[in-house]
Amino acid sequence: MLREHLLHQIGKNDEFRWRGHEHVSRLEGFSDTVFAVALTITIVSAAAPRTFDELALVVSGFLGFAIVFTFLVQLWYFHFIFFRRYNLQDNVTLYLNAILLFVILFFTFPLKFLFTALVQLFAGWIPNLPHVQATISDAQWPALMSMYGVGFFLVYGLYAALYSHAYRLRSALELDPREVWMTRYAIIEFLLIGSIGLISILVTFSTKSPWLGGLTYALTAVPQEIGRRVKRKHFPTLES
Repeated sequence: MLREHLLHQIGKNDEFRWRGHEHVSRLEGFSDTVFAVALTITIVSAAAPRTFDELALVVSGFLGFAIVFTFLVQLWYFHFIFFRRYNLQDNVTLYLNAILLFVILFFTFPLKFLFTALVQLFAGWIPNLPHVQATISDAQWPALMSMYGVGFFLVYGLYAALYSHAYRLRSALELDPREVWMTRYAIIEFLLIGSIGLISILVTFSTKSPWLGGLTYALTAVPQEIGRRVKRKHFPTLES
């Protein structure tokens, strides 16, 4: 299992003590299976090309597939780090994790459709590529961006909920001051990033431009950069 192979190799540093067991729990194993299914969905729906024109279309969709793949792997990494840090297996964690996996699995469909549509749109601008029939009209773009924005908010909101639960159990988990600060900031960071999905919806409908709504997601780098700067400033005073 991927999680077992990476257990001692990625994500671990001296800033946060890992409380996860040496072996992957059944909850983590089940979660990995769901992530694998989500990744499979991004691949299996595409039929094998039978002509060079069809092959060219598949190749032109590589960028869209790469974006979806990267996003899902990032969500898996967040999941991996959470369970390595806290190793929570209680009922609240079970329910929140189940809802998160459900949203991710369902979210895969609009996620793939969105980036497939974008690739088809850009492919129409590339000379010598076969013509691609549009799978979405201009009037439908705001609705699609809304689906993506709501899913984006729910996923990051549920990660914030998991970290909030860990924060409530900080005494039982024996978190030191540094770990308490990192847990608290993770809640804020996930909420800020998730809210960008809702901002994108507002931008899309107010400007009637899905492109501006899409560009709004560039703001996700802002809370991450703020977190890095604040951490460098305050960690020296949080030594336990």
